[in-house]
Amino acid sequence: MVSISFSIESAYEDPAKLFLGVVGSLFLINISHAMCTLADGKIKDVLYQIGYYSMTRYLFHTLFVSTVRIGFLQVFKNLQVPFELIAFLAIICGVACPLMLERGGRSYWITRKGILGLPK
Repeated sequence: MVSISFSIESAYEDPAKLFLGVVGSLFLINISHAMCTLADGKIKDVLYQIGYYSMTRYLFHTLFVSTVRIGFLQVFKNLQVPFELIAFLAIICGVACPLMLERGGRSYWITRKGILGLPK
């Protein structure tokens, strides 16, 4: 039986890493808050759209990335496809397909409300 072991260093054991992680998180939160409060109308609209489409992509990307990966690893396992090509196709599908799904989902009120969380 082969046993693989490695030590996991806790952030509590290294106070510098813990401090940098907390400060970095607070810094990012404050920058995001400042961008939203100090931005004028046009920039705020652009930031809202970026956030909206990022949320849509985040929610649905796993479905499409996993489909490409499983498709090449299980269905086309006899083909010798380079990993880089599979990764590239997975990334493209993980970005493009959720955005197309979102565009199509805006057409019906049930998908607007139930899946995308948009008002009527």
